[in-house]
Amino acid sequence: GAYDPGGVQPGTRLPKASDMFADRLRAVILGGELEPGSPLPSEAELIEAHQLSRGTVREGLRLLEAEGLIVIKRGPKGGIYARRPDVSQVSRSLAVLFTSTGTTLGDFFAFRLLVEPEAAAEAARSATDEVRRFVVKTAQEDRGLPPSLERAPEFHRVIGMCSNNGVYR
Repeated sequence: GAYDPGGVQPGTRLPKASDMFADRLRAVILGGELEPGSPLPSEAELIEAHQLSRGTVREGLRLLEAEGLIVIKRGPKGGIYARRPDVSQVSRSLAVLFTSTGTTLGDFFAFRLLVEPEAAAEAARSATDEVRRFVVKTAQEDRGLPPSLERAPEFHRVIGMCSNNGVYR
């Protein structure tokens, strides 16, 4: 008989084994099971544990390394270590996403205007007295300054930190 792909629609791309492997490790790292700097199993141990080829494991590890979720150190004291991506890596990823989808900076700021009031409300509910003093002081000091001289980035960073929501940060 003919090959039956098990209900998969024609033209549907099945995920590659390396993508599925990277997805599993990504979930472990981002799920907080591994702190930044924590070692992952060796390449050989990953091959054995996941029953994958060396090439598949290496491709999955390269994906995670490109995302900034792991660092691979070579040599006798080398290994694979979990890490958190830094802002520049996230910025580059967003730039690629925006460019590939035709999203403009204006679109992003319009979205931010929708989300930010809720972040500020959450921050106000959970802010410490120290944070409240900072917000009031910043607003008073910035009153009358041209927008280019205001400390908006610092203000928005504090609002995000106080919101207790990782997405707002």
